[in-house]
Amino acid sequence: MIEELNLETIKKDLGQLIVMWAEEKKILLPGETLEIDVRVVSPPKVRIEIISSTLVDGAISLVAAIFCVHPEQIAIESIADLRTGLQKTLGLLNRRQVEILDMVYGLNQPPVLRRKDQASALGISGSRILQIERKALRMIRHPTRIKILQELVRIKE
Repeated sequence: MIEELNLETIKKDLGQLIVMWAEEKKILLPGETLEIDVRVVSPPKVRIEIISSTLVDGAISLVAAIFCVHPEQIAIESIADLRTGLQKTLGLLNRRQVEILDMVYGLNQPPVLRRKDQASALGISGSRILQIERKALRMIRHPTRIKILQELVRIKE
């Protein structure tokens, strides 16, 4: 006898599998939450969409800042490729610039939202953090450096 599956049970089980996969691919840090949407498109097909993850949102926010567009205009093929491209690009910056971009955009940790908190964590002023962030973004926007990201990102109109 075939047991009828409960959609909520399927969503829960798929959600757990996706979280394990996302942690393994370093899209998600252990303990971080991941919001997903699971829909049955036409049985037995299931459509799974990652709605948000702090790290994915941080990476997309940084890319949006680099290209001077709204985050909703960013389209990517692969989250893993984007993270690899960002790592290559950030490898061209100094340690302090990378640390500040990580704090502001939340690339490897949840973002620190207030400049005052960022400043006290680094022992510098909030305006200095803004200066370093802007200089780092300018450096990434240089034509030789931005090519890495241009291959991975599509800007929607």
